[in-house]
Amino acid sequence: MASIKINPNTPIIRDRNTTVIILSFWLMRRIVGILGLSIVILLPLVSLLFKQCYTVQESISHYYYTISGDVFVGLVCAVAFFLILYPGEGRLEDIWTNIAGLCALGVAFFPTSYHQQNTTCTEFSFIYPEWVSTIHLLSAGAFFIILGGVAFFQFPRITAPNENKNKRKSRNRFYRVCGIIMWLCILTLIPMTFLDNYSDFLSKHKIVFIVEVVALVAFGMCWLIKGVVLELKITK
Repeated sequence: MASIKINPNTPIIRDRNTTVIILSFWLMRRIVGILGLSIVILLPLVSLLFKQCYTVQESISHYYYTISGDVFVGLVCAVAFFLILYPGEGRLEDIWTNIAGLCALGVAFFPTSYHQQNTTCTEFSFIYPEWVSTIHLLSAGAFFIILGGVAFFQFPRITAPNENKNKRKSRNRFYRVCGIIMWLCILTLIPMTFLDNYSDFLSKHKIVFIVEVVALVAFGMCWLIKGVVLELKITK
C-alpha cells in the first residue's frame, strides 16, 4: 500500500477528504489492536462455550485443532489484511507492516505441528509435513520481531504537533516497552527449536501459551493506543 507522509510541524487543512483519510488512518490502527487482543480472548472463550473445554492449549496456534480453529484462521487473516492495507507513516513503516501482514498469512495457512501433550480439546488431527510447521514458526517469529521493531522505532517518531510533551514521552516509552516485550517473548521461545527438554518444559506448564498471550497483548495494546485520535492541530 502507498504510505502517508505526515509532517508533525505542519498544520492539517480542514476539509472533508483530509478528515476521512485521517479518521480511516487512526481507525485502522485501532482495528489491528482490537484484533490482536481478540485472538487472546476469543479462542479460549469459543472453545469453552461451544465444547466446554476448560483445558488451555499448549500454544495459541494449537487452537487451530480445536473448535476455535476457524476463529483462529479468521482473526489472523483479518490482522494480515489490515496490516497489508495499512498505509503506514512513511515508506519504511508501510514496507514493514506489509511484510508483517504476509507473515500473518503464513501463520494462518501453515499450521503448527498437531502433536501436544494434552489433546483433550482436540477436534481435528490433520497431519502435515514438518516443513509446514517450520514455515508457521518462522512466520510467527518474524511477525513479532518486525512489529516489535515498528513499535520501538517507528511509532515514537511522529506525533501530533500540539501534543503535551510529557504525554508524548510517556506514550513513546509505552511503545518501546511493547516492542521490547515482543522481542523478549520471541527470545524466550527460540531455544525450543533445538532444546527438547526446554521445549517439553515450556509446553507442559503452558508457558508457550502465556508468552504468546503476553506478546499479543503487547502488540494489541500498542496499536490500540497508537490508534487513539491525538490532538491534531487543524486549521480552516
